[in-house]
Parts: sequence; structure tokens; C-alpha cells
Amino acid sequence: MKEASQISSVSLLSLSERRHIAGEIFYARDKEKSALRTYNVFRGAAEYVRNLCGLQAFFDNVPEGRPILDVGAGRGYAAEEFADVAFSHERRFIGTALRFNRSLVNAFGEGNFHITSAEVLRGVEDESIGGILGVYSAPAYSVNHAQVARRFNEVLVPGGIIKVSLFLTSPSRTNFMKELSELGYDVMAQRVDKRIIVVAIKPGGEKKISARELLTKDNQTRTSQEHQVGMATLSNHFRRTLGRGLLRFVG
Repeated sequence: MKEASQISSVSLLSLSERRHIAGEIFYARDKEKSALRTYNVFRGAAEYVRNLCGLQAFFDNVPEGRPILDVGAGRGYAAEEFADVAFSHERRFIGTALRFNRSLVNAFGEGNFHITSAEVLRGVEDESIGGILGVYSAPAYSVNHAQVARRFNEVLVPGGIIKVSLFLTSPSRTNFMKELSELGYDVMAQRVDKRIIVVAIKPGGEKKISARELLTKDNQTRTSQEHQVGMATLSNHFRRTLGRGLLRFVG
């Protein structure tokens, strides 16, 4: 009976309503294609620090013993490089992506990455994540920021921290911040050029810093962070280049 009623309710939709739904689906698929077009762009730790205006205060205040979720991790270079950066405190990373790439295995290790969208986060357990990062990735391209915010809330532990960059032109970015605010998060946003940096701290944990303070501290130490990350980037680039050379030699 339930299935019949659902079919009946769908058939009662007007032509304009069906066109509106079809338009939203088309828009979502187009945005996914846009995201995949930039998938192979190198985004290492330096790009994360630069686009998020620093990350040291983020790492300092993420609940201890919990991994960082890199949403829309691309090839996973950032996670690989942060392992060599002192201010990351050797945090374990988990990644999500829309497309499989072998470098994800090298960056995160088997079982530590998931091919899934930000709205679903399939494979990520509820209340298992200490912090979430996203640089022009899934949160930026989503057409349903409210659903992304709700799913982030489900996987974060109390006191968990979100720091993401969103496009200034994203039509529903305000829904992301509004949803988090309604869930009780301490939310602060900063406009930088053509992007919005959002910091949100989940209620219920041991709050050591406010969202405003976190943004301010990260900005103040960004130059030194970029220097540290730059050294790690060079080191990892050398290792990857050497590894490719050895593979060609062996082959």
C-alpha cells in the first residue's frame, strides 16, 4: 500500500513541478562533472593552508584521538604531506572522493578512504570524526548544502570542528551555515577574495576555542605555516618523483 501511495503522489505532480525536479537533478549532475574536471589538479598541504587561511589552530583544537576527514580529497596529496608537518600533530586522515585513483591508497591506506558524496559519506561512521576539511571540494559544489551540513553533524564527535572554503557565488552556501547554526554550532565565516571560509564547532564537547578565535589565530600564523608546509611539499614531491623513476627502471 505504501508503494502504491508513493507512486500515486508522484503522478499527481504538476508539469511545472516535474520540470523543476528535473532541472535540479540536471544541475546537480552538471556540478558533479565540474568537480570531476578539476579532480587531477594538484592540491597539496600548501594549497590547503593557503585556501583556508591557515590550519594550525584547527589541528591544535580538534578533539584528540579522532581522525580528520578530508572531504573531496582529490589524489590525497594534502593528507600525505601533512604527515610531515609538525603542527598537524600526526593526525590520522580519512578521505572521500568522487572517483577512485591509486594515489588515494598511498595517501590514506587501505580502508581509510571512501568513494562517496558529501551528502552521503557512505562508509564514514557516525560520531567518529574529530575534524572536517574541504578545499573547493564537495561542500563547494553541492546543490544541497543543508544536507551536507546535516551529514557532517552526524559523523562529527561533540566538539568536532569543520573548516571549509565555499565559492562566493554558490547559490545555497548560506543554507550550509544556517543549518549548522540551527544545530547549535558556533559558526563564523570570513570572505577572502572570491571565496568564503567557514569554521563551525559542534556543541557538546570540551570547547577550548571559539570559531572566531580559531579563524584569527590561523590567519596570524599562516606565513610560518606555509613555510613548514612548503618543506613537506618539496620532500613528498621528491619521493613521488623518485618512486615513479624507480617503477620505470624496474619495468
